[in-house]
Amino acid sequence: MTLTRWRLVAKVGLAVCLPLAIWWTVWSARSVPQKVALGFVVAFLITELRQL
Repeated sequence: MTLTRWRLVAKVGLAVCLPLAIWWTVWSARSVPQKVALGFVVAFLITELRQL
């Protein structure tokens, strides 16, 4: 597989797994500090995905 194909596979995998992981973490994060920390993690992941 070429590098571009691996990047496509990674993007598709993240596009499927990331929303599920976010939903599960938001649902399980009961306290406000957990949700704030989760927001920072999501923002970081989004900026990283844009650079792929």
